[in-house]
Amino acid sequence: MPLKTLSFNQGVLFQNIRSLSWIGMIYFLVLLFLLPLQFVLAYNNERYQYNYNFKDNLFAMMEPIQIFVIFIIPVLLAVLLFRYLHIKGSADFFHSLPIKREVMYVQHVIFGLFTLTIPVLVIGIILTLFYDSLHVFNTISVPEIWNWVGVTVLFNYFVFFTSAFVAMVTGISAVHAIISYILFVLPVGVYVFSVLNLEYFLFGFSSQYYINTNIERLVPFVRAADFSRIPLTGKEALAYATITIVLAILALVIYKIRRIESAQQAIAFQNLQPFFKYGVAFCCLLMGGFYFGESQDQIEWVLFGMIAASVIGFFAAEMVLQKTWRVFKEWKRFVYFLTGIALLGFLFHLSSEKYEQNLPDLADVNRVYLG
Repeated sequence: MPLKTLSFNQGVLFQNIRSLSWIGMIYFLVLLFLLPLQFVLAYNNERYQYNYNFKDNLFAMMEPIQIFVIFIIPVLLAVLLFRYLHIKGSADFFHSLPIKREVMYVQHVIFGLFTLTIPVLVIGIILTLFYDSLHVFNTISVPEIWNWVGVTVLFNYFVFFTSAFVAMVTGISAVHAIISYILFVLPVGVYVFSVLNLEYFLFGFSSQYYINTNIERLVPFVRAADFSRIPLTGKEALAYATITIVLAILALVIYKIRRIESAQQAIAFQNLQPFFKYGVAFCCLLMGGFYFGESQDQIEWVLFGMIAASVIGFFAAEMVLQKTWRVFKEWKRFVYFLTGIALLGFLFHLSSEKYEQNLPDLADVNRVYLG
């Protein structure tokens, strides 16, 4: 079989162009209205121009819509681009083609990257041309224009490969989209809710001491919303670029071992299904404890909230996995989960006495707050 056939398939490329090129066109038109058109309006209207006299960052222009687009277009593109994995007929057809999986993945990825890059680059070129002809940029310079291009493309890639990674471990497009967004806030969310719940069980524990005021910047949504006030630093850019590359590689590795038969399954790998199920139950447990802790401020209500929310989360996740509401026969597995949580709570209670009885030396105490 010719090497060219194994390394490239024009049919896949043309199919992507026919079915998904509209996303790039819409993305370009949205950016055109968000940035270049704003400068044209400012040039023709002095009052409108005054509104942008103090804009020193392109992200400050129509900022909410810009951030919304950054987190919508790449996910939408990834969901549609890898949707063939989630439909049995399409999965069988694409994987029957004389093309290796890694080459198939690369072809889809390259198309996605071009779709997310070309509109941004064209807008950057247009803004650069406007810089000499329209004198409304004020403090915005050409390097700032291309900094906007670089940061936008970087976050487009980050969001796209996060969603591409999720596509490989799911088998339903709706679940793919939902998990993609959950993944952006999951690490920080679990940490924050865990620390907040500790206040109800650990006397003298202050969650505010352990929740750094800047921790929300670790959430991509929040960090992107701050681009107009706090530009992305070099270390942050390197971190996002590293995560993007790791996710791209992991997506390829998982794709190569993914079974075609996993289409239409919420979680494509059976070994990951318990992590999904118990993970959802644990997250709901934390949120339920926090909700009743804040509203009732009694340990009994906190425990009730934890148990009730974990029941809902566990069986909801089971329904998603089994695609039926008849999942209550799995109650024994929930009892095992609850027993494990209770055991961890008991061990935590035994160790917490040292924390509560530990008093600092008077020489180390600068001030005391009573509230």
